[in-house]
Amino acid sequence: MRPALRWCSAVALGLGRRIGVLGIRDEAPPAVRALLGDRFTASARPHGVHRTIDLLAPEGPPAVLEAATGLVASGADTLLLACTGLNTIGIRPLLEERLGVPVVDPVLAAGLLASYGHGG
Repeated sequence: MRPALRWCSAVALGLGRRIGVLGIRDEAPPAVRALLGDRFTASARPHGVHRTIDLLAPEGPPAVLEAATGLVASGADTLLLACTGLNTIGIRPLLEERLGVPVVDPVLAAGLLASYGHGG
């Protein structure tokens, strides 16, 4: 597993009890599901998003918001972004504001743990 996703999972576990995974694949990465264990709630892929570049299209951010809304509606109290492309479009603050749950960004989580001198 890429260190960013491992660290993102660790931060999510510190923040929530029911974690929804949002990414660009149909399923959450198996290693993320394994790390989250019984705190994994559900995963979602935004409609029409199959590659990172799709996030940059005008319909990308609204599709991300819709998918994230579905995860929260299914019981997620924390969202884990399983794609670094979601950092590129700067969606985390919007999701937190609109949905009222913590959203863990893999780039920020990696930076956080790296700032503590933690290796990969």
